[in-house]
Amino acid sequence: MFADDLAAAIARNIGDKYSFQCLDLERKLKLFFDYLEYYAILSIQPINLTKTEGMWSARAIGPPKFDISLADTKIKRVSEYKYLGYWVIPKIGWSSMINKTLIQIRQRVSMVNSFSKKTKRRNDRS
Repeated sequence: MFADDLAAAIARNIGDKYSFQCLDLERKLKLFFDYLEYYAILSIQPINLTKTEGMWSARAIGPPKFDISLADTKIKRVSEYKYLGYWVIPKIGWSSMINKTLIQIRQRVSMVNSFSKKTKRRNDRS
């Protein structure tokens, strides 16, 4: 078995106070990383900590004040990431993916246009 990408989502009850949510989230992350580390050892699949990223998603409150770490390495927080071809952002929606796709389309169209202009110039000289 081989896994190239791994993603995990850890959620908390939204009815609790923010401080309780942060404490519980920190506990759940510690437990999750313990299980992940155990799995990595058993399956002989090391975790690339330089590529490991975390993202916080909340409606109104900013990110918690604690750091996420695994094997004494601080996990980098990001505001967006690409997973299996889709861009994931804290406010779940399609806008980021649509905007990035439009940029790719514009870039490719301009490449095709520049290529066709060069080809047209060569044909006009002949």
